[in-house]
Amino acid sequence: MRKIITRMMLLVLVLPLLLGSCDAEGDPADSSSTGDETTAVENILKIVEEGTAVFSVVYPDEPGAELFARVRELVDTVKQATGATLELKSDFISWSTVRDPEDYEILVGKTNYDETARVLSELRACDYAIRAVGNKIVITAHTDDMIRRAVSYFNKNLIERNLVAGEDGKISLLFEEYVFLGTVPVESLKIDGVELRDFKIVYAASEAGYDVEAGYFRDLVAERYGYLLEVVSDKDTPVSAHEILIGPTNRVESAEFAGHHAPGLLDFSMGVLSGKFVILGRPYSCKAAAQRFSSKYLHTKESSVSIPEGVVFSLSQLDKAEVPLAEGAGLRIMTANILAEFESWGGTTPVFERAEIFAAVLKVYSPDVVGVQEVTDQWYKILPGYIEGEYAFLWERTPDGLTNYSSILYKKDKYNIVDSDVMYFSTNGKNNIRLVTWGVFEDITTKERFIVFNTHWSWESAEIARAQAAEEAALIRQVIAKYNYPVFCTADYNTIQHTDNYNYFLEQAGMVDAKYVAQERGVLKNISGGCGALGSPRGETGNSIDHIFISPSVEVFAFETVVINRTFDLSDHSPKYSDVKLK
Repeated sequence: MRKIITRMMLLVLVLPLLLGSCDAEGDPADSSSTGDETTAVENILKIVEEGTAVFSVVYPDEPGAELFARVRELVDTVKQATGATLELKSDFISWSTVRDPEDYEILVGKTNYDETARVLSELRACDYAIRAVGNKIVITAHTDDMIRRAVSYFNKNLIERNLVAGEDGKISLLFEEYVFLGTVPVESLKIDGVELRDFKIVYAASEAGYDVEAGYFRDLVAERYGYLLEVVSDKDTPVSAHEILIGPTNRVESAEFAGHHAPGLLDFSMGVLSGKFVILGRPYSCKAAAQRFSSKYLHTKESSVSIPEGVVFSLSQLDKAEVPLAEGAGLRIMTANILAEFESWGGTTPVFERAEIFAAVLKVYSPDVVGVQEVTDQWYKILPGYIEGEYAFLWERTPDGLTNYSSILYKKDKYNIVDSDVMYFSTNGKNNIRLVTWGVFEDITTKERFIVFNTHWSWESAEIARAQAAEEAALIRQVIAKYNYPVFCTADYNTIQHTDNYNYFLEQAGMVDAKYVAQERGVLKNISGGCGALGSPRGETGNSIDHIFISPSVEVFAFETVVINRTFDLSDHSPKYSDVKLK
């Protein structure tokens, strides 16, 4: 049987506490790192005994490239120092897995072992530990960065100084414990007299996204306060005395707070009620509330902060709450590429956050019809919960059942659909991204009719775009031959103004560009291209690939690219609208 030598604790070393942020630490190779450091050995375990490996190394089943590289470095460093090779394995559990608590294992990262959970329960977000629990050596922390530092410290400090050579020259490696205790700017934060570490974060499970925003709030707190608060669903968790409530939870405090401080779209409200901290708003606004909480209470010059009962803070993120129809106009047409959630397309922010921004666009600008592009299943699932039944999608699915990425939104109580269809471009086959959706709309009250075509041309080549321009123009001529009504074309054309394909399409379809008609009349508010990285503010000049084309008979009273009301967080495109009058 492998030998374990047990003796009294050899050493406890506590360095002076230095002020700094939660992640402040020197190079892990430097043993004089920032924070409280405790080195202790109660059970001296031999990782390698006389050149023979005693322990194996266990890592999480999906460790990530960075952690796995550090684990490999650990194994390689031990081999170089002792000549012994530690077995490397993951913590994957199958139906036949049987774990022996007597096995000697080094558990690296957040493994699914009970010993790892035990050590983690004693750590804050800014700490890491290299500790022995029975026959296990646990190297862990709550965050990826601190885990990386823990493994790095072990590799660079705890191997070389714990090597012991026998009389025969064979090397043993003894284990030495090490705990890093980070320092944080906010040492005490109390809500109604109770320390924040005693709270748990409870999120509303009734709608997608609040779990993510609860995690975001937790991480902001951990960064400055140190403690990683528990995050739980309101659906599965009994009520407790000390809770931070995110979204419309089933707790009575959420409903009572909403009765006095109900937020609208792009608004949030937060405060202390009955000893609980309540945050209300849709997911995007809850994130803004978390940021405000952090700036107000966590990024402070004071190391001790107190938030008393009755504190209330509300904020609207709207630059404008209403944009009336231009005088003389009777109809507002909009185009909006709302960005699919695919990361490869630039959709790095989930739909459940961005839906609130688009819903605010619809509420503030109140367009009659919107040609929308990149409308994925997620958008179709989430957006209706924000627009309260005012709008409906035309052709959410193509005739053969595919998700239509270029559908049309319209005010369903104002317009009837006389006729409509979907046409695939021949250049892409039955591709639900490259198609044209069209509809003939009739105003229920005035009986006025008009036609809207919405599409999303290809960006791959000018030749493909030219073919799509020709096919859409032919479709427009065909529909006009049957219904001789004014036409609006909305799209992400992936083609800037005054290029060959732009000019070709206008000529073939018999259309004009609404923004230049508006410019001639002096009612152009800006001519922004409206494109930029998601989250990047937009200016008021530049080329455009999103256009609204109109029949020459249509009178234009306004054209604007919407660059306010947080639309830079909606998409990598900005919505555009035109206020018009039919003739």
